[in-house]
Amino acid sequence: MNSGKGTWRLIQIVIVWSLCSLVAVAQDMALITSVKGVVNIKKSSGQSVRASVRDGLSPGDEVATSSGASVTLMHYTGKEIYLSGNKSYVVAKESKEDSFLNRLATVFSNLLWSKEKAKSVLGASRGFKPTVNRSVTGIYPSYAVERGPVLLFEWSDNQLKPGAHYVVTLRNEKGEIEKSVTVSDANRVLVPIARMNLVAGSKYRWQVHDQKSSVASKAIEFSLLSDTDKEKLDQYRERLKDVCQNDSTGFRYTLLEAMLCLDSNLLMQAESSLSNLVKLKPEFVVGHEMLVDVYRKVGKVEEAHAQQKVLQTLLEAK
Repeated sequence: MNSGKGTWRLIQIVIVWSLCSLVAVAQDMALITSVKGVVNIKKSSGQSVRASVRDGLSPGDEVATSSGASVTLMHYTGKEIYLSGNKSYVVAKESKEDSFLNRLATVFSNLLWSKEKAKSVLGASRGFKPTVNRSVTGIYPSYAVERGPVLLFEWSDNQLKPGAHYVVTLRNEKGEIEKSVTVSDANRVLVPIARMNLVAGSKYRWQVHDQKSSVASKAIEFSLLSDTDKEKLDQYRERLKDVCQNDSTGFRYTLLEAMLCLDSNLLMQAESSLSNLVKLKPEFVVGHEMLVDVYRKVGKVEEAHAQQKVLQTLLEAK
């Protein structure tokens, strides 16, 4: 499978796979997430510009609001700063952070401050495009999966009709069938992991086809996280709780958890986190951009269309 473009390609190294207690110097950064009225940015270089949504702020930059204006800034850790009229704020030139947040800041500087506009995803996903012909598209599992009690298989059928029977087939790297399940009148099925001989760290392929016709999805590849990667993932989740312990809204944790899942290619969990994120903060443009990318990447075409329209409305309103 090919990686998506735009926002998605900038989040591939969101969180590094090493937890270190050493203290490092991290450059502080911020993103403008909302603007009302006249807000100006005085760059550390001395240049002054009018502020707009998604503008990135570097260390030493100063944001100033005019009378009746307001602005919201978000730091790379998800911490937000709100300024009302006739207020100013200077982004710190440097701050002491552990290596976990230091690395996170570097990645956010590439992701959140990109000036590239969100690209249309209409009709884009795994080579699938809306058509009058019947198509079955595999969705989950894809890319990477955590070991759990069950494995969810989900697919879409653009001409779903009552009485449809599907056969889901799971194969290992050698092409041998690990599991075959028949499902009626549904587009998903949960299969207990205990009934399959799945090996952590190994790659698998699955496919779904209509039992009564030749219509079938493309084979979808995914890997089961290794025990080591799963242990590190759990450690990072605990680390995120420490970072976000003072956030009563849940926004910071939800954002960083989504980034963590994206970095681990756990797209189903990333979709869930991003869906919650845009509910917590509907005006957060970058959150909508990431959700569009996830929908497109896993093959949820209709959801990608709907989310893209929301994103375009937000961008046009700024």
